[in-house]
Amino acid sequence: VMSAMLLLALALWVVSGHSSSPIYNIANFGAVGNNKTVNTIAIQRALDACGKTGGTVYIPEGIFSTGALWIRNNTKLIVSPKATLQGVFGTWNTTWHHYPHTYLRGNGYMTMSHAALLNAGYCAKLSPNKHVVGDRCLSWVKVHDVEITGGGVIDGGGWKWWTDCTKAKLCPDGSQAGSQRPPGLDLLWVTNLTIHGIHLRNAAFWQLHPTFCSNVLINNMTITTPRYLPLIHLQDDDAYHTDSSQHVHIYDTLANVNCECYSISAGKGENGRLMGVPTAHVLVEKSLCITGHGITVGSGTSGKIHDVEYRDMVCKNAVYGPRIKTKLAYGGGAERVMLKNITLHNITSYAFKVNMYYSAPPSNTVSRSAAPYLRDIHVIDLKATEVAKVGLLDGLKQSPVTGLVLENVDIQTPNTPKWACNGYVFGIWK
Repeated sequence: VMSAMLLLALALWVVSGHSSSPIYNIANFGAVGNNKTVNTIAIQRALDACGKTGGTVYIPEGIFSTGALWIRNNTKLIVSPKATLQGVFGTWNTTWHHYPHTYLRGNGYMTMSHAALLNAGYCAKLSPNKHVVGDRCLSWVKVHDVEITGGGVIDGGGWKWWTDCTKAKLCPDGSQAGSQRPPGLDLLWVTNLTIHGIHLRNAAFWQLHPTFCSNVLINNMTITTPRYLPLIHLQDDDAYHTDSSQHVHIYDTLANVNCECYSISAGKGENGRLMGVPTAHVLVEKSLCITGHGITVGSGTSGKIHDVEYRDMVCKNAVYGPRIKTKLAYGGGAERVMLKNITLHNITSYAFKVNMYYSAPPSNTVSRSAAPYLRDIHVIDLKATEVAKVGLLDGLKQSPVTGLVLENVDIQTPNTPKWACNGYVFGIWK
């Protein structure tokens, strides 16, 4: 009893601000957790105040409705266990303007898009020249030392984006349904980023998207979206999407989404090549993918991907097993990729794919210099049961897959076990 009372007293002491660094309780800035009041201004004031001194922004019990927010330097954001940071949703006319357009990477390309529910680095000065192929930003504001934790919920409030963006792939405000919907956590240019103990759900686009980040730690986290979103082209609800970031460790996490559970990419096309920021030294381990499109490397390989590993992963009731994918014209490539101790069950398509024609038929219209490479890919201890198809290996004639090693790969299917290969993949089977 004494220890419980001591812990309670300590918690009250910290929340009330009696600690070595300031505590900014959003309620003290006017935020109301009634799931009705829009608290964007109040919460942003707390984040801004914390950014000036360093410290903690505390979200107490309640459902705090808000639009897009920007987290600052030296900030620990605590979403307490009975708190929900709720993205504004309602009618379309009362929803979309809470997510202003900002310059970010959307679906592999730098573009103007609706801001995420929670953002970090941002472009302070954008070139007026809309025809710049690389980076239009003339001055980036970058962020360092950010932690997001607390045991609570961050809900992206994606419902109106899923239901009101049309089959013409446009949202009512004219933005592209496929790539300009607001993500959940779209954290650009953060050095030293930690996220743990959070349930992230229901963002209209990608859920968690660290981009141009370094020294990233993500663990003890769950990401979910509703099963079977209204329109098939709106199912870009990737859970953990690491993009042009280095030294990333993700472990003890769960993903239950419609699209990719775990993805590692580095931009697309000439835009991604000119940005030139690779994804490197990434380890994703001890995590679970339920439903969705499994675990992937690519398809955005343009900024180059190297030294990445998926280890001790389980995927069940999913569409795919591991996929390594890119396509002609993306350029860049992926190398030194490791898939180790992967367990699959009830996969409705391929258990394993290497595909250099992703979303594009074979073509000879792009120069060899733009062709991506895939090399030094090791698959060790992959076990799959109840899969529909075994494997697909498709390389490019202009740039074959090299150095593929399949070791102790056991794929069981009720159908005829068959690997499909187009002849432009070179490696060994152990």
